[in-house]
Amino acid sequence: MLFVIFCIFAINYQSVLMKMKPFRTVFLFFMATFVFVNQSHSVAFYNDSKIDSLYGVVYNPDITFLQKLKTVDDLGGLSLYPEYFHKLFPLFNHLLEGGKRVGNKNGILFSYNSIADLYLGLWDKESANTYLDSASMYINKLSDIQYLASYYRMKAQYVQRYFPDRSPEAVSYYQKSLSYYEKSGIKGKEADLVIILRNLTIDGFQRNDSAYVCKNIRRMAELKKHNSSPMIDFLLMDVKVNLYSFYYQNTSDEIYLDSAIYCAKECLGLYEEGLLPDYYNHIAIDLYVTVAELMNKRKDSDVSRIDSFLYIAGTKYDSADSVGLARVYYMKARMFYETNMIDSAEVVALKAQKYLEVGYKSYY
Repeated sequence: MLFVIFCIFAINYQSVLMKMKPFRTVFLFFMATFVFVNQSHSVAFYNDSKIDSLYGVVYNPDITFLQKLKTVDDLGGLSLYPEYFHKLFPLFNHLLEGGKRVGNKNGILFSYNSIADLYLGLWDKESANTYLDSASMYINKLSDIQYLASYYRMKAQYVQRYFPDRSPEAVSYYQKSLSYYEKSGIKGKEADLVIILRNLTIDGFQRNDSAYVCKNIRRMAELKKHNSSPMIDFLLMDVKVNLYSFYYQNTSDEIYLDSAIYCAKECLGLYEEGLLPDYYNHIAIDLYVTVAELMNKRKDSDVSRIDSFLYIAGTKYDSADSVGLARVYYMKARMFYETNMIDSAEVVALKAQKYLEVGYKSYY
C-alpha cells in the first residue's frame, strides 16, 4: 500500500514539474534585464553614483532628449536591485514625459519597457501588464529594433511567469527578441542574450532537441568570452547541469553524473561567495536539492552528504515557498525509500504531498 501511495505521489509530482519545468529553474531570471555589477562589495556605492549621474542628465534642461535617452540606455544595471526602484520610477517617468513632449516614439517605448521591467521586479502583475500594453501602442515599422528586442523579451518574461500553460507563446517572444538583439548589435547586451539563450535552451531540453541545446550552449560560452561575469558564469554552468543530467539519463554513464554535480557545485560556490544578486537566490537554493538528487543516483551515494544538502535547502527556502519545500521533502522521501527506511519515507512523502498541493494551487 505504501509503495502505491509513494508511486502515485511521485507521478503527480513529476507531472507538475513537467508543466513547471521551463519555469522552475528560470523563475527569477525574468527580472534580470541589465548588466550585472561584478564586485558585490562595491555595488551600493556604484549604483548610488550611477543614479546620481543619470538624474544629472535626465533632469538637465540643456541636454537634448536623444542624448538623455542614449545615456539612460547605455547606463543600465539597476533593475536587479529593488532597493533602488523608488529612485528609478521617477527617473523613467520623467524620461517618459520628455519623450511625449518631443514626440519621440522610441523614447516612449523605451520608457514604458523600463517601467514595466521594474514592476516585473516587484511582482506587480497588473502594473507590468498595463505598461507593456502601453508600450505595444508605440511599436511600428519605424521602431528602433533594440527597443523592440527589449519589449519582446519583457513579453516573454511576463507570459512565462504568469501563464505557464502558454509556453510556446513565451518561446516565440524569446526567439523574436533574440532576433532583434542580433540585428541591432549585441555589444553591452551580452547578459540579456545569455538569459534569453538559457530560457530557449530549457525549451530545447523539453523537446529533447540535443542539437538545439548544444548550439545555444556554444553561443552562451562564446558570449562569456567577451563579457565574463558571475551572472553569466552562473547561467552557463546551470545550463550545463541540465545538459549533463540529460546525457546521464540517456547513457547511464556516471561521468556525466559527476560533471553535472561539479557544475552545480560551481554555481553554488558563486552563490555562497555573495557574487550574485538576490534574485538568483531561489535558483541557487533549488540547486542544493538538485545536487542531492544527482548524488542520490550515484552507486556509491553518501546518505549523510545528501541529507546535508537537503538540510541547507530546507533552511534557505522561504517558509511560504511550498513548492520549494515540497522538493526537499520529496527528495528526502526518495532517499529514505531507496535505503529501505519505509516508515520514514511514508511520513516524509505525505508531508511533501501536502506542501506540493498548497504550492500547486498558489502557483496557478
